[in-house]
Amino acid sequence: MEHSNESKEHSLLFQIRNKELEIQARIEQAKKEAEKIVEAARKESDEAIQKASKEAYEESSILREKEIDKAKKQAEEIIQRAKEESAKIVSKADKDAEKVAREILDLFLSTYA
Repeated sequence: MEHSNESKEHSLLFQIRNKELEIQARIEQAKKEAEKIVEAARKESDEAIQKASKEAYEESSILREKEIDKAKKQAEEIIQRAKEESAKIVSKADKDAEKVAREILDLFLSTYA
């Protein structure tokens, strides 16, 4: 009868050990799957960060180009207004110089005539 009890205990211990090994294998499998999920999430996160960084750079480049174009247009407008103002000043100076030259000539002629 002792042999029968030992056999049952051995069988029961064997079943418990098998269950422990089975559970341990499941835990290891779950750990591996969790590590794969974490790695995939990291990769996806890195890709999202890189994509966002690239998009931000592209957007900033577009904005920079728009601002440069805007500044160029403003500079061109200022240059054009300066040219127009300069032309007016030169034209007035020419007229004034001609008027002064006539007055000097008239004064000279009236003095020596």
